[in-house]
Amino acid sequence: MKKLFFIIQLFTVLCMWTSSTVAQELQSSHRDWLAYTQNTNGKLVCYLVSYPISSNGNYSFRSSPYLMVTHINEDTDEVNVTGGYKYKEGTQPRINIDGTKYRMGLVKDETAWMRTRKYDDILIKKMKEGHRMKVTGTSTKGTYSIDTYSLSGFTNAYKKMKKLCQHSNFTLAE
Repeated sequence: MKKLFFIIQLFTVLCMWTSSTVAQELQSSHRDWLAYTQNTNGKLVCYLVSYPISSNGNYSFRSSPYLMVTHINEDTDEVNVTGGYKYKEGTQPRINIDGTKYRMGLVKDETAWMRTRKYDDILIKKMKEGHRMKVTGTSTKGTYSIDTYSLSGFTNAYKKMKKLCQHSNFTLAE
């Protein structure tokens, strides 16, 4: 699990950084969702990104929060959220999709994930059906944020991501 955590954290950093070995390309936009591919040393990675349509809280400053769904392999996709600050140890960011609530069980620095693939699948299904998604988190300073994401366009962006990486050669572990 720690190896997976490290790889995901590294991937998240790579998604925000481009160099000669990493080529990130916007493939399409679907309302409030962007579908990307990234070529990392000859490996194709596909993912979706969305940014909050509104944010509240008692924080004074933070970097840009975002929500991402990454295609891991043929039958696995993973949801993660970045709050724009380091999450307080022992806290679990909370998700609310049109009244249905979830907790993100894995937290590392600024990023949170669902605890298992089963919960990722449930969350993605609810994201396809939903309209709005709120993510509430607590920082190491004790401040909180509530970020609201539109799910408009998510289903089409998700289908596009799956098509782009239908035969992806990206694997987390060998």
